[in-house]
Amino acid sequence: MSKSRKALMAFIAGATAGAVAGLLLAPDQGKKTRKKIVSQADTLRNEVSTQWKNGSQQVRKLADQASSEVGKFSRKLGVS
Repeated sequence: MSKSRKALMAFIAGATAGAVAGLLLAPDQGKKTRKKIVSQADTLRNEVSTQWKNGSQQVRKLADQASSEVGKFSRKLGVS
């Protein structure tokens, strides 16, 4: 598993644990608690989505760079 994937999984686990701990330590009425859960889930979803997009862009950029370097190297070797 790559470092970035491990970091993302740790982030998700930490955010989830924090949300659960916050809800358990400061309970409200059921309706308020459900609203908090929905709100925190939306926030977490948005953060994960943003991290996923950023990671995907980085992977594409690295793949393009790698492809470019392979092309340069193959031209140096005279390979088509």
